[in-house]
Amino acid sequence: MRAILINSKERTIESIHFDETKDELQQIYQLVGCKMFECVSINEYNDVYIDEEGLLNVDNTTKFFKLKRVHQPIAGNGLILGFDDETGATSDTNLSLEWVKSQITFHDIFEVALGLV
Repeated sequence: MRAILINSKERTIESIHFDETKDELQQIYQLVGCKMFECVSINEYNDVYIDEEGLLNVDNTTKFFKLKRVHQPIAGNGLILGFDDETGATSDTNLSLEWVKSQITFHDIFEVALGLV
């Protein structure tokens, strides 16, 4: 299925293939780079999966991204997947890569700490 990966360290946003035949949770952990994740709603059909402990592990090298529809910067990476509102199952994101790129800015810890985001 189609997903969008936000890599805050590399400052890249790319469309990727999320393999629904593999363990879904393990793929999310690996792609986001976390041990525990949470979902932040983008709209009624799409969520971004983020590191739930991202702010617990912040140091001077931590990178952030800010999604215009979310009120605070997010530490680490993000994975956008769609979902079926009837079954709750993950599905292809229906967001375009261009739209996602227009909604995201990247930041370092100093910009976040100074409130420049």
